[in-house]
Amino acid sequence: MRDPELKKQRDTLIYQRYCQLWGEQQLREEVIWPILTNEFHLTARTIYRIILDQTKQPGSSANKLLP
Repeated sequence: MRDPELKKQRDTLIYQRYCQLWGEQQLREEVIWPILTNEFHLTARTIYRIILDQTKQPGSSANKLLP
């Protein structure tokens, strides 16, 4: 993806969906990866990298998931 703004939006959407599946619906990661790969048409490895990058960002919602 060449447009950095679109990439940022896509990455944010992927991370929000991951947080919803893992945090709110309490699904296991073995169930989450196939859902995300089908929804976003990306490999599990790419999605995993995006999620790791998003958790390193300041102000990410990762801290909201922790008790």
